[in-house]
Amino acid sequence: MKNGLLSYCRKICSQGRHISRLIIGEQGELAADGEQVDQPDDHFDSHLSRLETLDLLEASKQNYQGVARLGIEALALKVQGMRITDIAALYQVPPSHVGAWISRSLEKLRNDPDFLTCLL
Repeated sequence: MKNGLLSYCRKICSQGRHISRLIIGEQGELAADGEQVDQPDDHFDSHLSRLETLDLLEASKQNYQGVARLGIEALALKVQGMRITDIAALYQVPPSHVGAWISRSLEKLRNDPDFLTCLL
């Protein structure tokens, strides 16, 4: 999910004059243009954002079926902190399948006007 959102942000930024490269480090730290971005100390906001993301994914899941739906379910589990290997074990499939599901769901969500409207 992070990669999909970062790709979308990069696309939007490339349309402007200034392009910021966003990088998420191994410890979850966010860096823009090579400089670390200060994270807010308020854990309530990040928890609320996570809940909103999960609600949005759950609502969007109803519009899809098959691989795209599995990908949205996997994204929700990933937002909750699970690793792809853990999700693969849960569904009893190889991790590459989970990655493909997520990729397909991100492709669908990027082109879904209702989903994009909810992001704003």
